[in-house]
Amino acid sequence: MAAPMASGDEITDDLDRMLSAITSLLQPVCSENCVGSESGFLSAVAIWINKPHVVNRRLCGSKFELVTVVTVLNAFPDWLLVKRTFSDLDLVCDFETFFNNKNESLMDKPQEDGSFPFIGANDRHEHEAVEDIRDCIDAIPNDAFLVIVRQMLQKQPEKHENIAELIIIDRKTCQCTFIPLRKQGSGEYHDVAYSFKYAANPKPCLTLYASTNDCTLDSKRKLSVTWIQNQLLQKIARWSEQPSLRTQVTSLCLLNIEEYNRLYSELKKTYGLYFAKIWPETTNPEKFVYEDVAIATYLLCLWRGETERSGLPRKQRFVDLGCGNGLLVHILNSEGHPGYGIDLRRRNIWDLYGPGTDLREASITPSNECVFPDVDWLIGNHSDELTPWIPVMAARSSYNCKYFVLPCCFWDFITRFSFDKSSSKGVDSSGKYRQYLNYIRDIGETCGFRTEEDILRIPSTKRVCFVGRSRSYSSLEEEQMDASRLDFLSCKQTLVTQQKDEPMIQDQDKTAADSEGQWTADFTPRSKVETTRNCVAISQEIKTLVVMTVFNKILGCDNSGCDITHSFVTANVMCDTSPNVCDVGKTCGKGESCIEKVSKMNSNTYKNADQSKGNLVYGSKFAKLLKDENCVQGRTDSKVECGWRKGGRLTLGQVADLFDKPLLHQLKNECGGLQTLLRNHSHIFQVSGGHVCLRDFTLDNPFEGRYMKGRYTDKTDYVKTTLCWFYDHHPDGCPRSSDKCAYAHGIQELRTKPRKEKS
Repeated sequence: MAAPMASGDEITDDLDRMLSAITSLLQPVCSENCVGSESGFLSAVAIWINKPHVVNRRLCGSKFELVTVVTVLNAFPDWLLVKRTFSDLDLVCDFETFFNNKNESLMDKPQEDGSFPFIGANDRHEHEAVEDIRDCIDAIPNDAFLVIVRQMLQKQPEKHENIAELIIIDRKTCQCTFIPLRKQGSGEYHDVAYSFKYAANPKPCLTLYASTNDCTLDSKRKLSVTWIQNQLLQKIARWSEQPSLRTQVTSLCLLNIEEYNRLYSELKKTYGLYFAKIWPETTNPEKFVYEDVAIATYLLCLWRGETERSGLPRKQRFVDLGCGNGLLVHILNSEGHPGYGIDLRRRNIWDLYGPGTDLREASITPSNECVFPDVDWLIGNHSDELTPWIPVMAARSSYNCKYFVLPCCFWDFITRFSFDKSSSKGVDSSGKYRQYLNYIRDIGETCGFRTEEDILRIPSTKRVCFVGRSRSYSSLEEEQMDASRLDFLSCKQTLVTQQKDEPMIQDQDKTAADSEGQWTADFTPRSKVETTRNCVAISQEIKTLVVMTVFNKILGCDNSGCDITHSFVTANVMCDTSPNVCDVGKTCGKGESCIEKVSKMNSNTYKNADQSKGNLVYGSKFAKLLKDENCVQGRTDSKVECGWRKGGRLTLGQVADLFDKPLLHQLKNECGGLQTLLRNHSHIFQVSGGHVCLRDFTLDNPFEGRYMKGRYTDKTDYVKTTLCWFYDHHPDGCPRSSDKCAYAHGIQELRTKPRKEKS
């Protein structure tokens, strides 16, 4: 026989006792001054609840088991739901005694509108159940509580169990409490219950409460008191001060995060560790190997979900267009998915995969021959000039063909993507990357896909991908949609051609579908021969010009009070007008003004320019000018009283302003740009965060934190095999003594470099 229903007064008393028990359990640990608002605090808490991995790198996300609003009328059914959901778990705080004699049938009592007072995530995807906890918090009345049961998912599920928590958010007192849950029979328990409370008076303050302030057991805790106090509290306080925050989950929105995390851990062990160790390419394996492992994990999870929904009797077939190193294809093939990859150039690592991996060296031109009617998915992973074509190819391959594309470089159909000029005038506030993403998304929708956007978790700045796995029209409308696609391609080609100022001849107009089946006659695939972009084609005179100009400008930015006698000048920059630097027009010591020297340099330079090839050829007079000691910054014998001069710091924009446009254009075409040239002189400059400064040789390790391509090479073989640039060119010489500098101080110390063996 069912127990009698509890009265409203009994429920209120029990609820009060539960909250009192929480309050008595927690004690204040510390406070943090916070200039944020109450709304900012709630948004900061929502980030920790929704996205714990942004604070704790050992986690990969949250899984919500329960999200419900607790009021006086439904406190008991919600509490019993917690107990039923976690039937194998027990609370650290024994609140169960407050409800032992209550009626469990209350749990099944619906609301007046027929709905139940909770959102359960057990039978639905967590992103479908709760898109943003912040929205749920805003919907709470002041006399109610938001109760959440979540599991924090570990990045290494094979080593660590998920962390289960009961979360209670009280809008009235602006407090959020986290109560750990544990398995029954787990023995001694050391986890911490903790709470954050925001108070605006007498001054904004954020207080941390915890069930203990004993840090001696921190090593046994999943979330230690020390970490909560020094890391989590500081993060929430700082976030609370932000005017706007993205509190919703934005990455891996189309997947089950728990499944993704488990599979990624397996693939990382199976493929990642092995290939990172034997990687034969010159690229960084820490980035490229694990990026492909993450993309493979994403696709496999996406495809498994598709198989479950549609009941596909076989594994998905795919083609990877522009497969590069082919690791993604190798993983998908090894996991049982039939498919192949195509790329212009064969890579060294292809031979290591074995016969089970299908990689093909071929050129791809959008045409009737480049459709794949027997393929389920087309993949474009950093596919460059093919990126905008992949939705078109998928749409024209078959009605059931889908696509995945990860845009990187900004390419249009037949040329580089042209950004809207209005964006530079402030009309469009979105950045170039966002504009290009919107463009690729629009192409997919124009081709008839319901395009979905997601953010991958990969070691790259370009992480946004698009998935087209369903159509916005029925299969009966395929012929009409295909005609619409051809009109779209024709229009795009016309627009691009007009932008090139090419006259449109009516009887020779190039259409999307010409007589040979090509969709455009202007598409040009990349050359099979990879262009060298490492300054090999740049003359030594130009390199010296750039290096000395930037060096002297940085040294001239020094505010240490050192006597700087002169700043070397270039074609479009006169002498530095900063303090302690000579004024424009003053002599350099030989009775010749700086302007006159620059004028002569320009004359000698451009007289010898090979206009037919577009290359600047510098003559002997310019080379002599570079060697003129009177025009080199600080080449004096004066004694330095303030130590080794490190100079200042310039932005890349300020550095670019030092040079004429023809020179910058040449650098861009032949070596990737000014920044590339400076990075290639890393023994002189440090380029990071959009700024350039001198490499600080006064530090114990001037190159700390810099990725070295040859990290498996014994660097001791290269000691004293290169002359020390600072010893020869810095006015103070090298700050290191000869025995502590890896570079040679003079020709007498120079050793022969070991010969590299070709693999």
